[in-house]
Amino acid sequence: MSYYEQYPPTNAIEDKITLLLVMEGYKKDDIHFRDELGKKSRHLRCAYWDYIKPETLKYVEEHANVSFNTIVIEDSDCLDKYCYNYKIKGDV
Repeated sequence: MSYYEQYPPTNAIEDKITLLLVMEGYKKDDIHFRDELGKKSRHLRCAYWDYIKPETLKYVEEHANVSFNTIVIEDSDCLDKYCYNYKIKGDV
């Protein structure tokens, strides 16, 4: 089962983010969204904590009306892990 199937988009914004990432060359099956533990916010991941290029994030921000906050988790065993909290622009 792919990451996309396990953790699919739950709203139209996440569908649009997925579409834009696929248009930028990322694999749909690697894109997934998860709830942030203990919070009501969601975050984006690509494959197993993979890095998404800043220019790609900027492209998605411009076309999906969201802003990303990159979270980097340092891991000496697996290298750095990346996830991307997103917020819809204009939301408080």
